[in-house]
Amino acid sequence: MNRKRNERGRYVEQITLEDVRNVLVNADEPLTATEIGETLDITNRAALNKLDELRESDDVKRKRVGASAVVWWLTDAEDESAFARRLSRKTIADQYDEDYFGSNPEWADDLPDLGENA
Repeated sequence: MNRKRNERGRYVEQITLEDVRNVLVNADEPLTATEIGETLDITNRAALNKLDELRESDDVKRKRVGASAVVWWLTDAEDESAFARRLSRKTIADQYDEDYFGSNPEWADDLPDLGENA
């Protein structure tokens, strides 16, 4: 795997929590960290680190299914609110551009009106 480095020589994170989550969303069954790593072309340890982050925020659950086998799945594939709450403006700006909201004022046009108490 050819990893990118920043100007200080440190590795740049290329796989996000959303990438790992998307693998689980598209899976027909719980997956091992190895299977997730193979899908994303990352090491087993890197996959486990991401899964542990998702577990800390209650986005995934795990279960030991053998002496050393652990499977992972989303806590509730229908309820994406916990994951969505953590998506920040920075995440969206990183994905689209520096000032996504400023250059796309219509981004909120389809959002429901929550009233003055929101």
